[in-house]
Amino acid sequence: MEVEQWEKMQAAYTTPDGFTDKSVRGMWFTFDGRLNRMRYFLRVLPVYLLMGAVWAIMHHVWWLGVLYLPILWSFLSLVSRRAHDLGHSPWGWMIAACLPAVNVFAGLYLLFRHGAHGPNRYGLDPTEYPYDV
Repeated sequence: MEVEQWEKMQAAYTTPDGFTDKSVRGMWFTFDGRLNRMRYFLRVLPVYLLMGAVWAIMHHVWWLGVLYLPILWSFLSLVSRRAHDLGHSPWGWMIAACLPAVNVFAGLYLLFRHGAHGPNRYGLDPTEYPYDV
């Protein structure tokens, strides 16, 4: 499948695919489309590290808590798109990802569970994209 064919097929879902958009918004802040396991891991790892660093610094410099909000938004968008890839509604997964103790199991499930094969109601299968992003 060529890139043009992919984009034409994805346009039928009336949303961007969420991983071929190279902009900051497309990679980190959109809630549309699907995200496969590898792309999820490569994007959620720096988000986790930033969340931890900001959380640690916030105990000494409280006003840096303002930085935590966009990082949390990015984290929730990644969880949402990964839930889309699994064919699930994202709301339950976003809540589970924010609950202590539950978030460990939810995170492992999102990381290791293979996404739905083929297109689903959230978009085309990201593993079928003709070029790696």
